[in-house]
Amino acid sequence: MNRGPKVAQEDKYARFVASYLISLNATQAASEAGYSKRSARQIGARLTSKASVRAAIKAGQQRLAIKTGITAERVLLELEALAFSRHNHYVQLADGTLGLAPGAPEHAHAAVASVKRRVTTVGGDDAIREVVVDEFRLWPKEGPLTLAGRHVGLKGFVPEDKGNSQTVIVVPDSIAAMSAGAAMLAIMGAGRDPEEGK
Repeated sequence: MNRGPKVAQEDKYARFVASYLISLNATQAASEAGYSKRSARQIGARLTSKASVRAAIKAGQQRLAIKTGITAERVLLELEALAFSRHNHYVQLADGTLGLAPGAPEHAHAAVASVKRRVTTVGGDDAIREVVVDEFRLWPKEGPLTLAGRHVGLKGFVPEDKGNSQTVIVVPDSIAAMSAGAAMLAIMGAGRDPEEGK
């Protein structure tokens, strides 16, 4: 049963949005939505520039944020821990675990990538002793600093606009509460499928 080109187009858009919400990759999402693999890059770019598709993606992201409890505040606190933690925020405890030094931010443990303890026996027959070496590493700072700088709009951290301006979309609560597919259908504007006519 042929449901018509408009419904088929809306189905592709909805599949694109659903895939994009998982991968955040427009090329992959276009390919998985059924568009030609050869033109998936161009189609993905075209689709993400459509206001209706961006709104559906935004609605899906809002729905996921509510479901997972991921908020801008939580993300920024984690970025702060990763970007601004210092070695002097930590103390090595006798058992080899890592504790927070007085005055360290309470969420500083998020910046710790690993804690290792090596015990080595040294010396000769008459003077054998154990040497304990404790080591901890923090996660790299470059990525978190870049993301934090972008968030607050610091010059040098925000990519320059090369004519591909992005629009901030305010999505009504009624649409944000819908599934990504339902939101896509609710806000779908009349438009031509990028592959139509090929």
